[in-house]
Amino acid sequence: MKCDVELLSALVDGDLSARKAARVRAHLTGCASCGGALADLETMKRGLGALPDGMPRQFGDVVVCPHVAGEEWRRPLVHALLHLVGYDHGPEMEAREAVYAS
Repeated sequence: MKCDVELLSALVDGDLSARKAARVRAHLTGCASCGGALADLETMKRGLGALPDGMPRQFGDVVVCPHVAGEEWRRPLVHALLHLVGYDHGPEMEAREAVYAS
């Protein structure tokens, strides 16, 4: 399996079959990049759970979906979201940007 943020997101949301979830978890044991991305997605999901009823919960979709935001906005949205979840400029943030903005 190759790295796939959409599969990680589906894993966090519980949208994968047991077989597919097992394949993704197996990939996670050997991929630090995806392990970090999964941790970020889980953090975002916990934060979204705290939103009041009626508030839009699609900001994460905008970040990973070029059909919504358009390719030219993808990198700035990823950058902004990483700041919102606590990252500062540096190698760790750049690595996260490489995963989500590509």
